[in-house]
Amino acid sequence: MKIRTMENEIHMDSFRSWGADATAMAFGEVYTALQQNTIDGLENPFTPIYQNKLYEVAPYITMTGHFYCPAPLLIAKTTWDKISSEDRQIIQELADKYKDTERQMCRDYDEENKKIMIEEGATVIEDVDKSLWREAAQPVYDTYSAEIGTEFLDSIQAVINGR
Repeated sequence: MKIRTMENEIHMDSFRSWGADATAMAFGEVYTALQQNTIDGLENPFTPIYQNKLYEVAPYITMTGHFYCPAPLLIAKTTWDKISSEDRQIIQELADKYKDTERQMCRDYDEENKKIMIEEGATVIEDVDKSLWREAAQPVYDTYSAEIGTEFLDSIQAVINGR
C-alpha cells in the first residue's frame, strides 16, 4: 500500500518496516491523491482527518498508535530574544501551567471529531495488536536510538504507555 507520510526519514523508515510504500507528499495534496488512488492511505490524528474531510475519501481509520504526536508551543529564537525576561518568564510559567490542559483539550477534540466522523459513515478500528507494530518497527528504533537517545525514547514510551 502507498501510505502518505511526512518527509521525515523516521516516519518513512517506519512505514517501510511495516511493509508499506512510504510516500512523502505535501499535506495539501492528500485529499486529491486519495480521491485519484495515487495513494492508498495516510497517517494522522483524528482532528486533521476531520478538519480536512479526509474520511470522505479514506473512510477506514485504524488506531495503531504508531507515532507520538506532540503539539509543542514554539517561538522563533529571534522573537524570543526580543521579549523581555519578565515576559519570557510569564510565558514559560503559563506554558508549564496549562500544558496538561492543552493536552486534554487535544484528546477531547480528537474524541469529538472521531464521534462525528463515525456518525458521517467512517469506520474506526480500535482493536489492533500494537505489539506487532512495535516488533516490526524495532529495526527503526535500533537505527535511530543512538541519534535520538535511548533515554528520550524510553520517556516517550512511558508517556504512551501511561506510566
